[in-house]
Amino acid sequence: MTIEKYADIIRKYIPTNSLEMVVNLLYNEPIELKISKERQSKHGDYRPPFNGSGHKISVNGTLNPYGFLITLIHEYAHYKVQCQYGNKVLPHGKEWKKQFKTLMNPFLTLAIFPEDILTPLIKHMESPAASSSRDMELQKAIKHYNLIPTTLLDDLENGAVFILNKKRVFQKGEKLRKRYKCIDLQSKRTYLISGLAEVELVRQ
Repeated sequence: MTIEKYADIIRKYIPTNSLEMVVNLLYNEPIELKISKERQSKHGDYRPPFNGSGHKISVNGTLNPYGFLITLIHEYAHYKVQCQYGNKVLPHGKEWKKQFKTLMNPFLTLAIFPEDILTPLIKHMESPAASSSRDMELQKAIKHYNLIPTTLLDDLENGAVFILNKKRVFQKGEKLRKRYKCIDLQSKRTYLISGLAEVELVRQ
């Protein structure tokens, strides 16, 4: 595949001004990049060579360009660590953190990220977590740029009634750290639900 064809495939998934840097990072590396369908459990993953297969990175194609770019570089950092250390270090240990920070640094500009994402992203990169989805401030900023607007549980008032996963109806209760106590209105059981959960408001 030519570099031009490679760029044409990936350009629709990432911020325009990041295209050249991303292509320069990935094109000459022995990585199979897969654009995946939406996965609720993860935004992307990296898999090292196994049984004759090569390095593989997958990223959910449903992510908006900013979320896609962050996830892609996150997984690419795993690839770089694997190449240098193999399985001798922790998946999200100090080696990965250092590599992720180094790789992300050139992208941390207003030419690529809007200010409301860039500010929490820079803060997040001071000590990146295993998953950026655990950073509520950053994820809320990213989700506001989804092509299809979404409502987050964190945005609803206490007492609001909402639908989760298009089927179960809950009432929002008090916040406990990053999760809310919510009552399933059918079973009357209480569940802890992340403030970043995408919900459909029934009534405030």
